[in-house]
Amino acid sequence: MNTPLKTSILSKIRDEHIVPVPKSHFRNQRWFLWAGIVSVLAFSTVFGVFFIDDSLDFFRFGRGGNGGQLLFFPPVFWGIFLAGLMAIGLFGFRKTAVGYRYDVFRNAIVWGIAVLLAAVAFRGTGLGPAVHSYVAGNIPFLADIVYRESSWNEPENGRLSGTIQGVGPEGISLRDLDGNLWKIDISGAHIGKMAKTETWAKVRISGTAVASDAFDADKVMPWFGQGSGRGF
Repeated sequence: MNTPLKTSILSKIRDEHIVPVPKSHFRNQRWFLWAGIVSVLAFSTVFGVFFIDDSLDFFRFGRGGNGGQLLFFPPVFWGIFLAGLMAIGLFGFRKTAVGYRYDVFRNAIVWGIAVLLAAVAFRGTGLGPAVHSYVAGNIPFLADIVYRESSWNEPENGRLSGTIQGVGPEGISLRDLDGNLWKIDISGAHIGKMAKTETWAKVRISGTAVASDAFDADKVMPWFGQGSGRGF
């Protein structure tokens, strides 16, 4: 027996050509959602390596001397970027069939721990620092804005960077980013664990310019993204 309500619903379905949504639509929606969450987690792992490396760079070399303020910005940038990725990932997780069961604070803690452990593991393989080094050296935005590469080529402000041309008993010769050749005294410098003082290696140096082509180094630091290797 057709009631007025049933008749109205059937008429609406017929007139508007309403058809059932297939199960595959919801299945694909779930797959895309979880694929997006996993992708965000993967990107967070990679950028987590950047954050760890640059944080270690700051704690190793950022206190005292020149360049501390430059070393401070990259880990802050990556920390904010990771927080943004976390917000995206948690928003997606809340849309899943299980995400609504847990509060945001708990999800944030679990996400943070997962990213940290994954980043440490990825970094331990050596691939993470390799990706960091490649990205830092080949993406203009990162070199110019995040790492402020040009600011590391201001000998008048106690900062110098470039490629080592030769190595001697107490010093190195360095071709800076402007093409000038410098004699660098590193006899009393703190040389970073991962800084390579060998021909063709790129380094950052803080210290004092003592002549137009001579520089006394206080610290010799590895190039951007090469600060940690596999160790801490």
